[in-house]
Amino acid sequence: MKVTCEIKDYSKPAKPNIRIHDSWLRGTLVEIEAEGNRYTVDGNEIKRAVDNCMNV
Repeated sequence: MKVTCEIKDYSKPAKPNIRIHDSWLRGTLVEIEAEGNRYTVDGNEIKRAVDNCMNV
């Protein structure tokens, strides 16, 4: 099974949307796709980073 989520970009001017894909390497990893580039990162670290940025 392949899971992909798309996040809308609210920049002005707008850029292409960001996609988050599951990773076949390990269950805790996700792939972030932005402007044609893919980055494999720890999903829990991304969650913590977003939470921290929203707590200001």
